[in-house]
Amino acid sequence: MKKHNVLYLNHIGRISGAEIVQMRLVEQLADTNIHRVGMCPDDGELYPRYKQVMDVVEPLPMTSNDAGWLSKARDYAASMAAVRWAVRRHKIDLIHANTFRSALIAAPVGRLMGVPVIWHMHDILKKKLRNSMLVWLYSRLVQAIVCVSDATAQGLLRLGAQPEKVQKIYNGVPLSELEAKAASADDVLGKYNGRGPAVVMVGQITPWKGQDVLLNAMPGILQKSPKTHFFFVGDGMQNADRQYKADLQRQTQANGLDEHVTWLGFRDDVPGIMRQADVIVHCSVYPDPLPTVVLEGMALEKVLVASHIGGVAEMVADQETGYLFSPGDSQNLADKVIEVLENPETRTQMGRRAGQRIRSLFSMETNVQAIQALYRNVLSAPVPWQKRHLHQEAGRL
Repeated sequence: MKKHNVLYLNHIGRISGAEIVQMRLVEQLADTNIHRVGMCPDDGELYPRYKQVMDVVEPLPMTSNDAGWLSKARDYAASMAAVRWAVRRHKIDLIHANTFRSALIAAPVGRLMGVPVIWHMHDILKKKLRNSMLVWLYSRLVQAIVCVSDATAQGLLRLGAQPEKVQKIYNGVPLSELEAKAASADDVLGKYNGRGPAVVMVGQITPWKGQDVLLNAMPGILQKSPKTHFFFVGDGMQNADRQYKADLQRQTQANGLDEHVTWLGFRDDVPGIMRQADVIVHCSVYPDPLPTVVLEGMALEKVLVASHIGGVAEMVADQETGYLFSPGDSQNLADKVIEVLENPETRTQMGRRAGQRIRSLFSMETNVQAIQALYRNVLSAPVPWQKRHLHQEAGRL
């Protein structure tokens, strides 16, 4: 079987949800006909992880900081040159650009070199003129756009993406790996809350994730369930995020909630923490494409109370596998959490149905099969400029 050289491109050096999804996919392709070439900045934690999961890794000269536009323009130019060099050196057959900005680098190079590009979209872009112009143009330069949810796909279509190139492929959950991590974790939550119910929120601490929504819901929850303890897993990444967290902590103290709240920061035992939770909340106030914490919490048979926004409604079947609440509505959130805590039998049944839903719609096997089918389709059909080149070559024979 012919080996295909695939370049997996990521524009940023830190590890977030999109990068975790990509690495899970790459790991599953280890014993296939794919030779995996990774390319990302070498100034963050992603580069050593790429070294663990890829067959070959090359550095991308894109700095992972908030530099000005002139510095970023130089980074993009240097990155395009580096990708072009990598395509030649490794005889790349296909570029899989893992983010919007990665596609901005890869698509022009692919067009110049006759190499097909798949743009993997993990975000829902805001409707701005610049985004509309870029989506319209770049959707015409790539061969396919993978969207992680219907919400993501609709967001791109509203910005002018070519409909025939957009397809939904849900992210997959590595169920056996998740179960193993959850089973091996220490009893983290029991150290803090004793016998009270545990409400857990996992995610980067930043305003759009809505930690303040849960904070404002706490008095109402505690009125009905006074022994409840709340755990925030995650931390801020930017200065503004850290300021937001400091404001939340001051509000917690001012409202006399300190004894009910624990800030756990970044953790590498999140599956175990979620397994120990009585309810997991997801409070985004801006559309979240397909939040991993919701997938993993449901896979662990936990009830999610989540904002009805973005791709969440594709994951949580309201009142069957969990509860959806109005984004930003702390009272609505409190009511749903109380309903979960007061009905343990219903909570158990919902959790089981949540696990079944993940296994049927969001398995890792389904995700990998869909990506492999897309690779075959893209690699079997020459891109338009390749067709012209082949016709020219044929005319010379």
